[in-house]
Amino acid sequence: MNVKHILGLVFVFTLLASALTFVQVSTSQPAPQNHKSICQVIPRLRQAYERSRQRIMRYAEEHDKKAVIEEYISKADQLAQEARTLYESDNCAEAAKKIREAFAQLKVAVKNLGLGGDIKRKIVASIINLKRAAQQLESIVERLENASIPVSVIKDLIESANKKLDIAKELLQEGKLREAAQAIKEAQEDLDKAYHALRELLSKIRSLRLERMAKQFVERVNVILDKLARHNSTLCNELKEKIEPLLSAFQKAVNEHQWGKARALAVQIVRFLKTARTKT
Repeated sequence: MNVKHILGLVFVFTLLASALTFVQVSTSQPAPQNHKSICQVIPRLRQAYERSRQRIMRYAEEHDKKAVIEEYISKADQLAQEARTLYESDNCAEAAKKIREAFAQLKVAVKNLGLGGDIKRKIVASIINLKRAAQQLESIVERLENASIPVSVIKDLIESANKKLDIAKELLQEGKLREAAQAIKEAQEDLDKAYHALRELLSKIRSLRLERMAKQFVERVNVILDKLARHNSTLCNELKEKIEPLLSAFQKAVNEHQWGKARALAVQIVRFLKTARTKT
């Protein structure tokens, strides 16, 4: 299972949200009457324009749609350049108008890229994929819970993720793409946390099981050595000289959870015991 890379819409959505948000901000608010205030706004709008333009062009190039928006980008760039010239001439009011017009061209470019439908499809796909991931986690958690293993933290994270995915679905139906994408991002973060918490829990369970098996193995070896001592003390002492250092190393490997090393040492110990058995 991999929940880390399920959400594939972040870049594309940021692209649309960035362009449209700044267009709305720059066109819906009345221009400040104070000349100084207008001049302070222009640099931020220009930076926003450049970021939005870069994202739009990157998306268009990646999806082979550059030709679709070249006309609008060209007009936008021309308007942005005129805004820069006006700003440098201290004509900030006219510069603000030009930069708004440049944003309007970016908005047309975004519309012609067909990003609205693309983003909706990506949001729907992400909700489906994350719901499926949540179900898989729930299935594992349910089995652990039936085995009386505490999983409340993981269950809470999965429940939180499912609620956020339901909210994302509602927001999508309302046409609130940005909010829906944010809800999906938060749901993915919850599932990531649940997934890592589950991995840690399963690792602990595995370690406990292996520690129990290791303890049983050592006990069994000692039983065999005790039996051998009653029948052939000389052979037992010879065997102990070889096995006891291996048992110490085995126990150390177990304590440090070096399971591969512990297994290799156990194989050596069993081999010595088998050899001794052939001599009795």
